[in-house]
Amino acid sequence: MSLFDADLKLNDLGTDDWQLYAMNGSGLAAHNITKATRKALVLLQDYVAKGDGVLTAALKAYQYVYKVLEKYEEYGACDTEPRGVLIQIIEEYTRRRFEADIDLYWEV
Repeated sequence: MSLFDADLKLNDLGTDDWQLYAMNGSGLAAHNITKATRKALVLLQDYVAKGDGVLTAALKAYQYVYKVLEKYEEYGACDTEPRGVLIQIIEEYTRRRFEADIDLYWEV
């Protein structure tokens, strides 16, 4: 599955995409994490436009979403896998939007 559409908008990601525990409420958790990630990508653009470097902006975007991941910890949202999906999304976005090759994994 592609993470982004042709306009670089994050696709809808579900429980399996985020690698959350499959239990009641995980679909809503996935929806809200995706929604927060979309907002974080807009914020990332704003941070860069205001002068932040791409890596700094990416870290801020990660931190923004991580607060949402913490709300859904009971679904495994703070586990390695969902955090890895988030990192993958941010790294791919920065490559495609800013032509920047960052390695966020070692920064968070």
